[in-house]
Amino acid sequence: MADKPNWVTGEACLWLDNDEYIYHESRRIVKQSMANKSAGTYGDRLALERLLREAAPASGGLITLIHDVDWDYVIDRLIDDIKEGYE
Repeated sequence: MADKPNWVTGEACLWLDNDEYIYHESRRIVKQSMANKSAGTYGDRLALERLLREAAPASGGLITLIHDVDWDYVIDRLIDDIKEGYE
């Protein structure tokens, strides 16, 4: 995992950590993929992007720059959280 994500990736991580619904939903998506040994797939990226598009305000920079999110970083971070017991 990269040491320091770009701004939009950091914002995506903040939203995934701080909104209760997408916190649990994002971990459910990744946990299910881990069980299927398919974590980090294109489907995971699309599902996480969909969560953020539904939750984050359209006026914020996250949505306008969502194509710049480093989803590998985000998913690796979620996997680490799951392994540490944060679900």
